[in-house]
Amino acid sequence: MTIAACGPLVLAGCARAPEPAASDAASQPVVHYLGWPDSFPPDLLARFERETGIRVVLDVTDGNATMEARLMAGRSGYDLVQPSGSFLTRQVAAGIYQPLDKALIPAWRTSTLRS
Repeated sequence: MTIAACGPLVLAGCARAPEPAASDAASQPVVHYLGWPDSFPPDLLARFERETGIRVVLDVTDGNATMEARLMAGRSGYDLVQPSGSFLTRQVAAGIYQPLDKALIPAWRTSTLRS
């Protein structure tokens, strides 16, 4: 199970916001995700966290305009975002996303999402 099962996710290219100081509980890997409410089964994020050990910080959006404003402002801190098609095209053209570093994704070689 991967978080990609949530739908068409895109890595946000905005520079990461600084993480809070790590404590024992906060030292586990974290993915910051901006998406739509009810866009995946309710237990999916909990299953992903359990199976990978990666904590998901979910932030939901109420619309494409709100999402785009957050992303275009820069330094959003999101690792993954789920924009709609017409907004995605404009955001890619604006250069706010960075390419996926496939070397950091060990399962990429066996994934059906390769391209």
